[in-house]
Amino acid sequence: GPTPTTVDELLRVCQFSQAVVSTVLLELELAGRLERHPGSKV
Repeated sequence: GPTPTTVDELLRVCQFSQAVVSTVLLELELAGRLERHPGSKV
């Protein structure tokens, strides 16, 4: 299955602003498509 990664790693890899990444992560979480894990991992 998918391996959780840190938000910082997502920011580094995708090169979008923190605001954009945070918005997308929130939308995915509200839709039930994202799980948050300890250590700021998703």
